[in-house]
Amino acid sequence: MLLAVDIGNSTISTGLFGLDGELRFLASLDTDYRKTADQICVDLMNLFQLYHFRYEDVTDSILCSVVPPLNFMMEKALTRLLGKPPVVVGPGVKTGLNIRLAVQSQVGADIVADAVSALEQFTAPIITIDMGTATTVTAVDADGAFRGGAIIPGKSGVQFDVETAKEIIGDGSQASYSIPVTITQPTITEAVLRERLFRDTLARTATNLNEGNAPRTNNVRLAAKAINGTILNPGDVFSYNTVVGERTQARGYQEAHAYSGGKIIDEFGGGVCQPSSTLYMAVLRADLEVVERHNHSFTVSYTPLGEDATVDYGNLDFRFANNTAYPIKILAEQTDGQMIMTIIGTKTSDKTVATRTEVLETYKPETVEKQDSSLAAGETQVETSGITGYSTRTYKVITENGKTTEVLANKSTYSKRDEVVSVGTGS
Repeated sequence: MLLAVDIGNSTISTGLFGLDGELRFLASLDTDYRKTADQICVDLMNLFQLYHFRYEDVTDSILCSVVPPLNFMMEKALTRLLGKPPVVVGPGVKTGLNIRLAVQSQVGADIVADAVSALEQFTAPIITIDMGTATTVTAVDADGAFRGGAIIPGKSGVQFDVETAKEIIGDGSQASYSIPVTITQPTITEAVLRERLFRDTLARTATNLNEGNAPRTNNVRLAAKAINGTILNPGDVFSYNTVVGERTQARGYQEAHAYSGGKIIDEFGGGVCQPSSTLYMAVLRADLEVVERHNHSFTVSYTPLGEDATVDYGNLDFRFANNTAYPIKILAEQTDGQMIMTIIGTKTSDKTVATRTEVLETYKPETVEKQDSSLAAGETQVETSGITGYSTRTYKVITENGKTTEVLANKSTYSKRDEVVSVGTGS
């Protein structure tokens, strides 16, 4: 059997499917950020007992979530309960859905699951409606491609007990009946959205830009333009390579210095690591969930140690998730000799985040001499400058409700580069 888990902002829906694909039971739990993996295990075991099924008979599980902070605990709980980790619907999972959007990472996992299920059961074109904390309406065209949709503020929900209603109605001889109902108000309403949407600056970071280097400045400008205005709904994952796209001459990128294979070379798009690094600095301070990040092979001059994020299209990416309860927007600008990244959203607490980096080891470069007959005897010339290497740990220093804690953000290792000096042997 297959256990499907869908973590929403208000409730966690669980469904058990038999080998024939038929639904055996559908149940829900409250979305509670405070629960541990053990507590979630107990909740799931109770559901199986309630519906008279054995969790030992479950062979696989699949997880879909719009609440990233709960993912780790739920994955841990499912692994502990069932003996194997769940399949997590998200980046890297092949669903077969053709998403025809400029920024595919902005499509939530729940919406992808809705579209895949609809295509399995119905003939396209299809409109899907997901009525959760907010109501999401999406469209799949006649070719089976996902085209996008809209988010509608939540509506009040009405629930009643069927068996109680049957008892009250009886033989249906009366003209009217009074049926007790439970009305659930939406967590997020239109009024709430208007009041809170994009009202707060979650983080703002800036790095110095050498605008005298025209090709590099051009590349930074193009990358910033692609990022500017990107909106991530709760649970959405931002992919730098997806948003910025491939750095090619045809797309306007120019050759500039870049790190590649432990060397400094000229390549199209050189410099686009500065916007990704500046954005990473903002993501740390906004306390967003980092999904993928890589440090440079050598240190860079525009960020502190441990706060850079290198990217390489088709190889290394920088990804992070919106783990807040509200949409966030990224503003990217290149102005007055600076690369500036601002993340705006909705603050729900007094939390502030700073960073601290400790150096674990320092790798001093050595000086390597190379004889050069083209130089006069005794004359020296630096062919390759030396770069000091480091091993570091970077922490987020989080202060909330008067309490300060430190959380490890990353471990980084930067290689050293020896200095190469040509020594003249000529006459």
